Amino acid sequence: MLDIDKINYMMLEFTSACNARCPACARTHHFVNSGITPHGSRQLTLEHMQNLFGVKWPNLTKINIDGNYGDSMYHPQSLEMLEYITQTQDASKIKLYIDSNGGYKTPEFWKDLGTLMKKFHETSCITFGIDGIDPEMHQRYRVRVDLNKVFENATAFINNGGNAEWKWIGFDYNDHQLEDAKRMSKEMGFSAFIYKNTRVRHSIIKEAIGLQDSYKGVTVTSKNVNSTISKDIVEQAKKELASVKDFANESTIRCRFRREKNYGFQVEHSGRIYQCCHLPGYYNYQIPGSAIYKEYEYYINKYTSNWNSLDEHNILDILNHRYFQRDLTESFNNRTDASENPRISRCISKCGSIDA
Repeated sequence: MLDIDKINYMMLEFTSACNARCPACARTHHFVNSGITPHGSRQLTLEHMQNLFGVKWPNLTKINIDGNYGDSMYHPQSLEMLEYITQTQDASKIKLYIDSNGGYKTPEFWKDLGTLMKKFHETSCITFGIDGIDPEMHQRYRVRVDLNKVFENATAFINNGGNAEWKWIGFDYNDHQLEDAKRMSKEMGFSAFIYKNTRVRHSIIKEAIGLQDSYKGVTVTSKNVNSTISKDIVEQAKKELASVKDFANESTIRCRFRREKNYGFQVEHSGRIYQCCHLPGYYNYQIPGSAIYKEYEYYINKYTSNWNSLDEHNILDILNHRYFQRDLTESFNNRTDASENPRISRCISKCGSIDA
């Protein structure tokens, strides 16, 4: 069950809109030519925020502004949304983490954001996604994002006292720029340099359990196995998979949103509440006939269509719903072919592992 009194973490996705067209992003694969999502571009409203933060969360210590489809600070009222949190919660205790490509709006906006973030915990920061040290290399993944504008905005934020991190996604084609990027990050005043893979372990496990995302019959993959960090991850994942006959049913699911440091939930751009950022696409945008549509159909048919919507329900009523209080937790320990609350493939590939 979900213990509401223990909630210390939230992930908020302000909008499904974004200036970028990153190749591995679901919005690029699926919906870029059909209004971003099947339901059009969506975003949280101030009314959603009032529903969510009209409740006092005494143990809330971390908020991550991130998500699946959009770049949250692209929202036209993103500063007002954050300001509302400071008005209703003890912001000085909340570590605010924002992920962004940083290639939009004006330096003045990012300067104002730096000022606003000082109301939150001193370790609060923005992570800028920068995957090249020149515009051409950067746009190989961050399509349509002007690197010069990113640097201009990041500099405005840092010079106003903002804490910024540089996140580098490692591909085989940008590894040769890695050391120069680390040097540049220090020279520009970034507080940390983060080197990340591209969902490699997730892709390897999905293949092993016979699951591949597809859209209109086209297989979708974001696997990159040739970067420095990816090679090690592939090797470790394959060893883990080889240790059992049936990873899908023998693995242990340890939900990343129900761990001591991150115990909470995710708020999607539509105002719907999910356990984590890995499930909104699973529940909301499945295509009939795809491999995981039957799993989706089981859970979506079990409840009313708007059971988790902030437009129709109070946040505490949603979190007290049987999905959060019983069904999801039971699914972690069930088999994929269980007649009631079957184990979810998304939970297996994202949070499944074999005990040592």
